Amino acid sequence: MQLNQFRLSIFISCLILSPCFLALGQKPVLVTISKQTTRIVKPLKEDGYPDYIAALNQQFGRGVTAENNIAVTVWEAVGPEDLSAGI
Repeated sequence: MQLNQFRLSIFISCLILSPCFLALGQKPVLVTISKQTTRIVKPLKEDGYPDYIAALNQQFGRGVTAENNIAVTVWEAVGPEDLSAGI
């Protein structure tokens, strides 16, 4: 019984991992960036793809100053000590 479960788990693992190994040798698919493919056409990263984080910062950062941004007040109250090293 355990031998059959072992064989089944090996078979399922091969089914799951095979596409991953096949994809390793493939070249990435390049997409032409335009209004038909994405709403964000600038700013672009070095590889030519849209920089979505920078676009969001541009869009939502308009008009934000230290006086009307709650994050500044929280930062002054809490400080960087409570932030994890990954941030």
